Order: sequence, then C-alpha cells, then structure tokens
Amino acid sequence: MHIPVFHVDAFTDRAFRGNPAAVCFLDFWLDDALLGKVARENNLPATAFLVPSVTGYALRWFSPVCELKLCGHATLVAAFVLFHFVSPQLDEVVFSTRFRGDLRVQKGGDLLAMEFPALAATTCAPTPELLSAVAPGLRTADILETFAGNQTYVVLLASQAQVQSFQPDIARLETLHPEVVVITAPALPRVMKWTSFHVISHLDMASPRIGSPVHPTASSLQFGRSDSENPP
Repeated sequence: MHIPVFHVDAFTDRAFRGNPAAVCFLDFWLDDALLGKVARENNLPATAFLVPSVTGYALRWFSPVCELKLCGHATLVAAFVLFHFVSPQLDEVVFSTRFRGDLRVQKGGDLLAMEFPALAATTCAPTPELLSAVAPGLRTADILETFAGNQTYVVLLASQAQVQSFQPDIARLETLHPEVVVITAPALPRVMKWTSFHVISHLDMASPRIGSPVHPTASSLQFGRSDSENPP
C-alpha cells in the first residue's frame, strides 16, 4: 500500500523550527491499530489522516501513543498541504471530525483562517492536587487565576518571565491524569492580549494520553475561553 506522507513545520518559516506534524492521505480508513503504528513510526507530536468525503475530507489525528480529540496545528498543516500541493484550486476546505464536528479552513493570500470550537473554561480555586503538581516551580501567591474545563487546567500567572522560567516536574504533573496543565500569562502589549508560552502535559510516553510531556504550541488547548480572555 502506498500512502503519501507530508512532514510540515507549522508556525515558522524555517526548517526544523515551529511545531511539526505529518499528513497522510488515505483512500479509505485503515484499522485504528495501523493508524497508531503509522503515527508512532512518524514520531511527531501529531499525524493527520485524511479520507475524501462528500463535504471535503474526514480528518483524524494521532499522537505516537493515542488518538487525539482535537489538534489545531495538524489541522492547519493538513489544510496547507491541500491548498499548496494536492488541490491548489481550493480556497476553502471542510474537515469532518469524530469528536469536534466540522472544522473549516479558508485560504486568504498567504494566510489561513481556521474556524474552531470555543471550549468553555470556568474559574476555579487551585486544588491541592494542582498545587502539588506545579510545585516547587509555583506557589499559591504566584497564581492570579485558575480555570478548568475539557480535562485541562489553565494557570494564569502575572508575567511572561514567570512562564518562561517555570520548570515543570513531569513526575508531579503525571499525578493529575487525565488533566493537562497550561501555564500562561498576559502578553506584552506589542504581541497580543494573552499568549501561552508553555503548554505542559503531565504525561510522557510511559503514561500514555497524548505522549508529549512539554508542548510549546499546542493550539488546540488555546481554544479554551474564559471571561478574563474576553474583556468587555
């Protein structure tokens, strides 16, 4: 069986930088175990598998250890490959997914615009388990606000410097399974309103959920929205 595979680095204009993903085009769905083996062989944060559908393409994402419910950068990469190499006549594609419905990507010049679901997050007090998981890098006094939703904790700190200096203890973060932890802070005005510098998963290859202990640009986790991120 011949399966075309593309390896693309998202969010960069230089090779070996950014956030890598593979894109595999299929004529029909293979067995899930085989899809997982292909993703494991690719050994990238995500492999996107596409099968033609009536409305566009059916899309699924796999990490080296499991299927993902949502992956933003691999979706962007899949659309990039379609628009530039497979179907350059297209300026829009609709991906149908198993867990998040239809995802639309549009091409505008050199830019791509993605319509993704807003995943609600609610304010919560930091639990003892969360505080233990982010220790000793963070103290309660360091945390401005905490949000929870969609098996994700978002920990808001006061400054970018705190985020950049945070050193995750993967063994501690593993205790939060199945939740992942996002460490973020208000961005500098010249950049954007908010930004996430480290997206940190508590799981590594030995404790399989997504297979990526530290993920620098997990865009799917940035679809979580809170009132603090949407000031009037």
